[in-house]
Amino acid sequence: MRSIAVLLALAVLVAGQAQPKPRTVRLKRIGVKEGTYRLGWGMEGAVPRSAYRCRVGKDDLVLWDLDADGKLEGDKQDGLSMKGTPFIVRLPSVLLISSGQYSLSFRGTSQVLLVAETLNLPKKVIAGAAEMTRVRLRAGLSPAVLDEQACEDCVAHARYLRLNGMGSGLSPHNEDASRPGYTARGAAAGTGSVMAPSSPGMREAIKGWAATVWHGAPLLAPGVRRFGVVDQPHVAMLYTLGRSWPRTPLVHPSDGATGIPRAFGKRGERPNPVPGTNGGRGCGFPVMVLLPSGWTDKQLTSVTLVDSRGRQVKGTHSSPANPANPSWPSNSGCAAFVPKGPLSGKTRYRARFVFAGEKPVEWSFTTGNK
Repeated sequence: MRSIAVLLALAVLVAGQAQPKPRTVRLKRIGVKEGTYRLGWGMEGAVPRSAYRCRVGKDDLVLWDLDADGKLEGDKQDGLSMKGTPFIVRLPSVLLISSGQYSLSFRGTSQVLLVAETLNLPKKVIAGAAEMTRVRLRAGLSPAVLDEQACEDCVAHARYLRLNGMGSGLSPHNEDASRPGYTARGAAAGTGSVMAPSSPGMREAIKGWAATVWHGAPLLAPGVRRFGVVDQPHVAMLYTLGRSWPRTPLVHPSDGATGIPRAFGKRGERPNPVPGTNGGRGCGFPVMVLLPSGWTDKQLTSVTLVDSRGRQVKGTHSSPANPANPSWPSNSGCAAFVPKGPLSGKTRYRARFVFAGEKPVEWSFTTGNK
C-alpha cells in the first residue's frame, strides 16, 4: 500500500511539473487611427477601430478581435501585430518572441495567458531566433515557431560540418553518407537550410539573410510555420519546414511596408546575386517578387524602382527565365531587383515588375533610418 501511495504522489508531482503555471498579462484596449494598420497576406475583412495591447518582455504586441465576438482566440479568426509593423496577421496559438516561446490562451479580451514552452536551446539563441517573427510580421506573413526536432537536425548537420572540416572545400549544404557524422535527418536539414559560416549570432544572422536574395526568399515562404536553428562558432543555420510558394505573386518588401532596411546584407551572399560586386555588398535592400509555379518561365521584361521625387533607382534585375548569375538558374524561385547602392532613409519607393503576358506587379514601401 505504501508503494502505491508513493507512486500516486510521484504521478501527481510529475503532472504538476508538466503543467507550468501560466503567466498572466493584462490587455489594454486602444483606439486605432484609420489607415495605421492593414491586413497581411491572405487576410480578408475590415480593420477594427480598436485593438488590445500588451507588453511581454521587450516586445509590444497588438491583438485584434477581427471577428468581433468579444473574445480572442489563437488559430481562429483574430489577429496579431507588433510595434513597428503595419500588418495584421493571423493570431497564432504559439508565439516566439524575445523572452521565449509561449502557448497562448485568453480570458475574453482582458488578459492573455502565456505558458513558456521548454526548448533545449540556450536563451540567447531563442531570443535571437525571435528575429524570424519580426521579419515575417514586417512582411505581413504569419509567424513561425521553433521546432525542437528541426533544431536537433540542425545540430546533427553542424556536427557533420565540424567533423569534416567546414571551409576545407566541403559542400556546406550536402552530406556524404561515407563521411563521419552523416545522418539522414542532418542531410535533410543541410539541404533545406540557409547558413552563415563563422556565426555572427542568431539575431544578426537572420537580419543578414533577410537582406539578401537567395537566403532571404526561403524566410518569406507563406507556408512556413515551424523552423529549426543552430548557432555554433563555425556555423549558424535556419531550417524552414512546410516551405511552399505562393499561388499569386508575393512582393517583398510588402505593399505598404514601413521601416524597411536600406542596404543589402553586410556579409553579402554566395552565389553572387550581382555580378561585378563582392556578393552584393554595398548594394541596396533587395526588392523581390516570389513567383507562383506557373510564373517561373515568364520573361521579366522590365523593372523600375522610383523614389518619392520620381528619381529612378539603378540596379540589377534577375529572374529564373533570365538569371543575372547563371550559376544559380533557379533564382530561388523569385524575380529580384538589387539597387546599385543603399536606398535613401525614410523614403517611399514605388516598384513595378513587368512579366511577359501578365499585368504589371506594382506596389510601394517605405524605408527606415538604417
